[in-house]
Amino acid sequence: MKTLAAAFAFGAALAPALPVAALSCLPADPVRIYTQARDAEARYRIVHGTLTAQQTIRKHKQDMTRTTPPKPIRVKARLQGMQLGQGGFATPIDLPVTVEMVCYGPWCGNWPGAGQMLMSVEEQKGGQLVVTADPCLSQIYAKPTRQELDRVVRCHRAGRCPTEMR
Repeated sequence: MKTLAAAFAFGAALAPALPVAALSCLPADPVRIYTQARDAEARYRIVHGTLTAQQTIRKHKQDMTRTTPPKPIRVKARLQGMQLGQGGFATPIDLPVTVEMVCYGPWCGNWPGAGQMLMSVEEQKGGQLVVTADPCLSQIYAKPTRQELDRVVRCHRAGRCPTEMR
């Protein structure tokens, strides 16, 4: 019992010396993805569709002691789906993109996975399209419902953009 108490006391004494860090992300919201893209200086497309990797997907190594973020990992992919316009998600899209998995300090984004997603896709200089996968997935929303997509379309058409958090 004395050993357990001594170990607990030792651990408690060390706790203040250890760095405390946490990543705090806003709850996912498809309308927020739209409004952030709409209001950005960069040019974005809003797409409901899928991503298919065209090469091996590498991951960042988890390292909570890292003080500077590593370079992004870029994966060539195919984006297929429907692009948002005045008619809603009605314009077919089937284009090559780069998925850029970025880190915020020690926290890193990963491949967003399979299935339908709502994405803001940045149009960079030269026409290259980039989907950013950050640790908060702030530009990717997995498996949006019809009601969520309708909210994005209403926001796009009318400018009224109430956000909800799931």
